[in-house]
Parts: sequence; structure tokens; C-alpha cells
Amino acid sequence: MSENLFCNYHLWQNIFFALLSIIITSSMLGCKGQFPKNIKDYYYPINDLSDGLVYQYTTTNSDQQSVSNYWYFKSNIINDTIHFTGQYYDAKKTVGQFFRQSITDQGAIYKDYNFYVYNDSSDQASVIQLQIHYASAFPFQVKDTTSIYLYKLSFIAPADSSLNTITRNRRFVGEEEWEHNGKVYPAIRIKLLERIENDRQGVLTIDFKGYEIYAKGIGLVYTFRSSENGTRIEDRLIDRVLMSDFQ
Repeated sequence: MSENLFCNYHLWQNIFFALLSIIITSSMLGCKGQFPKNIKDYYYPINDLSDGLVYQYTTTNSDQQSVSNYWYFKSNIINDTIHFTGQYYDAKKTVGQFFRQSITDQGAIYKDYNFYVYNDSSDQASVIQLQIHYASAFPFQVKDTTSIYLYKLSFIAPADSSLNTITRNRRFVGEEEWEHNGKVYPAIRIKLLERIENDRQGVLTIDFKGYEIYAKGIGLVYTFRSSENGTRIEDRLIDRVLMSDFQ
């Protein structure tokens, strides 16, 4: 009789600890999924970019050909508003884009976006000022994993006067980790739906699906996009350097 009691005791003890483990694990997972969630720390470190930093990315296409490109990010305060700017350089270190965002409690909002087009016979660039229809660059508060955050830009191409429209939907997916230069960072994944339209001959539409990964304290570290015709584009952060080292 005593042996049976002893066995029953250990049986119930094992059941108790198994249930306790399930409860603790469920509780931990529940905390991770709590909303609304603040993801501001996963955007670029605005407060640390007053002196500016150059982010070097490598873009790889479907043919596995890679090319370097760069973004010079900088923050400053104008009339008590925090402004965040980005200037794009191609592999030859030629300026191709510029944007300005205002940083609010809700997120980063586009205020200006310009493309630069160069003539073959001159080093002078023509500035194309994009029209901003929806301005959400990055939300700081996400309600859940179903809410959509939208930006939409358009411009008239000077070469053929065609209307070009870029629409991008973002949706928070969840948390993960990302390794950069030998260090592991907390990260988040943002799902992308992107549409590029050109009305030169009817309306030509290219749709991309993919995702972005933002690492805490760094910002955007990886982007993947693919289209139905098999086009694949990957952007990966390689390094961050001072502008003096970039030049």
C-alpha cells in the first residue's frame, strides 16, 4: 500500500510540474504578443544620428549579381521638431535620392522625397520632387499583426512625361533575432506588399511581395522582395561608417 501511495505521489508531482511548465511558457508567449506594441527602438536610432552615419547595403538580384549602395542618415531639430533625413548614393557614390521625415509620437512621417536624374552630357542633376499621397514611413505603435501602414508616392518622369506611382503596404509580423557583424540583435519582421505603376502605354503594373527586418538600435538590416515574373531583390546591411570615412 505504501509503495502505491509513493508511486501516486510521484505521478501527481510530475503532472503538477508539467502543468506549471505549460502555464509559465504560455504566460511568456502571451507577454510577447501583447498589443499595442511600441517598436520605435527598432527604427533608425534617431537620437544617435545627429552627426550622421553612412549605412552600406548590398543589393543582390535574381542572377546573384551584387552591387553596393549607401544611405547617409542624419537627424536634426528644427523649430522643436525632430527631422530625419536620408540621402542615397549608388555604387559610384552618385546621389540618387533624398528624403526628409518628421519624427512624431506615432511614427516617422514623410515630408519630402526627391529623385535626381543626370544627363549623359552633364554632371548636373534634374530634381524630381515626388508627390506624397500617404506618408507613413514607419509606425512606432502597432495595434496588432493585421493593421496596415501605408505610404504612396508618385512622380512624372521627365523623359516621357509618364506618371509613376509607388505604393507600399507594411504589416507587423512579429519578433525574431538578427546577426550583424558577429553580434545578435533583437529584431522585428515587417511584411511588405509593393506595387509600382507606370502609365506610359496603358498602365504597367509590377507587384512585389516580401518583408523587411529591423534590428534594435540599428534600423533596417534586410529587405527581401519578389515578383510573379521571378524577379528577386535582396538588400542586406553590411556596415555603418562616418561620412568622413565614406568620402
